[in-house]
Amino acid sequence: MQRITHTATFSFPGITRLDGSNLKRLLSKIPADANRVDTFCFPQVQSITNMAADIIASSDTSSMFELPALESVDKTTAEKLAIGNNGLLLGCLEPSADILYILSEQKGALEFSGIKYLKKEQAEAISLYKGNVLEFSSLQSLTADCALALSKYRGEYLCFTGIKKWPVSLIKIMAHYKGFLQTGKQWRERLST
Repeated sequence: MQRITHTATFSFPGITRLDGSNLKRLLSKIPADANRVDTFCFPQVQSITNMAADIIASSDTSSMFELPALESVDKTTAEKLAIGNNGLLLGCLEPSADILYILSEQKGALEFSGIKYLKKEQAEAISLYKGNVLEFSSLQSLTADCALALSKYRGEYLCFTGIKKWPVSLIKIMAHYKGFLQTGKQWRERLST
């Protein structure tokens, strides 16, 4: 069994389009270490080619790829990313329910850093996510329909750090979620009263 002893973050600023040959070249310069979890951050990437998505999907399962500026993902790219088991941070602003449904097949950690609001169809699609960690770091609010759909997510960890106000009605709905739920400070304050 592999024992993780340390982590490393590799940042590649200045790249706005991630293509396969460029990604392959960048990753080949990093020495492999079976005891390390790697995070590859591409803070300015706004688009990604299918070949780059293939490389990400076939990467080591202990890797995390952060693409916070990625504005959108097309169906083919989403299908390729969904094959992987590594972690993904995607900055998609408004992915369609179809794209979220495809990405729900991905089994690594999945974070959406650009989604501020969810529609019911989007919440229903991503609630089918097969991985154990699902995070919405910029989500500002939830409707009751979205909360109900997301409370059915079967993973172990669901995170909404961007939501600052939790009405009691949403707290009651999300109380049905069986895993660990991370939220902002107000949630803990409301539960303690």
